[in-house]
Amino acid sequence: MGKRSGFTFVELLAATAVIAIGLVFVLGALGRCMTTLSVAKRTIDANYLLGKKLWEFDLERRAENGTEEGSWGGVFEAPNEHFNWSREVASVTSDFGSRSSVFNQTFAEQTVRVLWMQGRAPRSVGVTQYVKRKQS
Repeated sequence: MGKRSGFTFVELLAATAVIAIGLVFVLGALGRCMTTLSVAKRTIDANYLLGKKLWEFDLERRAENGTEEGSWGGVFEAPNEHFNWSREVASVTSDFGSRSSVFNQTFAEQTVRVLWMQGRAPRSVGVTQYVKRKQS
């Protein structure tokens, strides 16, 4: 009998198993990559919308010569209807020493957030800033 060249069935089976296991890891990594890209895109969109809302509130504050305390919220228009926003304007909670009373009479603490659902997990971005109070 002559010498045969080629692979045996067992060798082919082992190679196929190694490739299949490698593909499982590669596809798992690809799935995690797609999830991370989706979170990143939504976070970028949310930061853009947050900037627009801050600009809108700044123009409103300038037109009305200050901001009143309160809480507001809403949903963005299409194509961003899966994002919500909230705004809270309250008394300043930080201590500024001897100047606290003057600061608290002049300024309020404004917190603006953009919220969305990423799968089943709630996510948000936000900013807190001091804004001029509306003088009565």
